[in-house]
Amino acid sequence: MGKPDTAVIAATAGGSAGRPPRARLWPACVGEATGRRLRRLLLGALVIRVLLLPLFTHLDLLTEYWVAHIRAFDGRFPFEVMGGIFPFSLTHYWHVASLWLVSPLLPDPHELFRHPWGEADSPGMTTLEDWRFFLGHPAAMRAVALFKLPYIGLDLLGAALLTRLADTEEDAYALARFWLLNPVCVFVLYVFSRYEVVSVLAVLAALLAIKRGRQLSGMVWLGLGAILKMYPFLLAPCAVLGLQSRLRGRVRLGLALLVPGILLLASATVTGNRSELGSFSKFRHNDYLFELRLPTADPPSAAASVGVAGTQGAVGTIGVPHIPADVLLFPLALFLVWLRLAGRTLGRQAQPEADFELFLGYGLAVFLLLFATCFFHPHYAMWAVPFWAVMRLHHRRLRVLWAMHLPLLVVHSFHWGAPLWSQLAAVIDPISFWSSRAPVDVLGDGAAAFILSVNRALLSGICVFAAWCALRIAEGDGKAQRGELAGAG
Repeated sequence: MGKPDTAVIAATAGGSAGRPPRARLWPACVGEATGRRLRRLLLGALVIRVLLLPLFTHLDLLTEYWVAHIRAFDGRFPFEVMGGIFPFSLTHYWHVASLWLVSPLLPDPHELFRHPWGEADSPGMTTLEDWRFFLGHPAAMRAVALFKLPYIGLDLLGAALLTRLADTEEDAYALARFWLLNPVCVFVLYVFSRYEVVSVLAVLAALLAIKRGRQLSGMVWLGLGAILKMYPFLLAPCAVLGLQSRLRGRVRLGLALLVPGILLLASATVTGNRSELGSFSKFRHNDYLFELRLPTADPPSAAASVGVAGTQGAVGTIGVPHIPADVLLFPLALFLVWLRLAGRTLGRQAQPEADFELFLGYGLAVFLLLFATCFFHPHYAMWAVPFWAVMRLHHRRLRVLWAMHLPLLVVHSFHWGAPLWSQLAAVIDPISFWSSRAPVDVLGDGAAAFILSVNRALLSGICVFAAWCALRIAEGDGKAQRGELAGAG
């Protein structure tokens, strides 16, 4: 593409003669004027994030740091004191490092965590009693702010990586603005307090490597992301089928994808510590992918009536039990997407730019179909943000669909009721917010169920339509109409 090959994490800009290149947060295509706009944008985004640090959190954040403090201050792995209930994963190592970083500014961890060695029946900060104990500490807000502080660095790194997917400085500014002011990113990282950005960074690094023609490196990054959080594995067939059309090339990509997993297995074998493998094999909530199904027969308890001719012509019935073979909607949709991609790339010549767009479009479609057909937690929405960001740059239809689906995501999160909405703000004032009611509690069960069902139908419809649009754009069917679809950013 004629651009200098910058590093995956940070680009460099050449200085004057005799001086080494200066590291840059933004890509080399960004000029001085756009750089000033980006700095103002970054300053505003930092103000928003710093203000949110101490105000909100979810119980999940406290659980992560409960696990981390056992390793950091007791020198033991949680699975050693809980019989493998809570296996130690790679993301826990990151939380251990974060805890060491902020620990000089924290009170004694034994004062913050009610059950430091796992005496509770429910492991970690997972009970309301444990949480009330934490919120009752005078330093609770300071602790929450410090727990989330390392997320800011990863957050800014995500913005820097995303801008490097741009071809022009205007696109770089649009991508940075989309990430830094994105309500999904802000909510997931600083309100819900989830570490989704860790695996999203690996996916961003994979996208950047693939865009620059380093497909094998991209697959290694994708494999690393799958170890951190299993969802990037859903993208693997899209990468293998979309980036190579020959069997040999696809095998190479598949092997590169497995490299991080092989290294993890080798490390566990050499050290004898298989806790990371336990965490990976016990990936939680994967049953969500298979819950929505279309029944093709009666329930297994029913019996089929089969006519049997008697010796005297009488007809009787016997019960024939059977195992139902229901149609699982998300696996069906996923298989159709992969099948379509395999058909589109069969015998096609390699075209790096087109291959990258193909992977982007199909990756976005996979996540949108997941949101359309599966139960999902609010923080899952961040998985698709890098794909939304790039795909919507020059396609107004996707920008409109993004804006339409945001309020539906908010309403969809109401189904969690008080455990989400009142507990998120309980760190501000435990007494007031603990007793507050969620919107669905005010409506009543019947009305709330109806509203949430209608909202979910609208959200699923928009996601399916957006997935179809993404596939058309990725396959080139919409490029001729780019002038129609493009609009003011």
